[in-house]
Amino acid sequence: MRPVDSKQMPEYLDYIIHPMDLETIEKNIDLKKYPSTDAFLADVKWITHNSVVFNGSKLSLIIIKNIFLINLVFLF
Repeated sequence: MRPVDSKQMPEYLDYIIHPMDLETIEKNIDLKKYPSTDAFLADVKWITHNSVVFNGSKLSLIIIKNIFLINLVFLF
């Protein structure tokens, strides 16, 4: 998943204070920007948080499930 395009969704940044996406997380991993697993998980949690804030909790349950599965892949 790529960053939200603020030109297509100009209101996104009115609600989201810390944008995060899987592409950014992947880049951060490649650049070794995560000093710990907790730092990595914090960014993953931002994706979940942003999804709930912007999309609402019902749709976000699907997204959260997918993020949880991604966490399992990275942790093992």
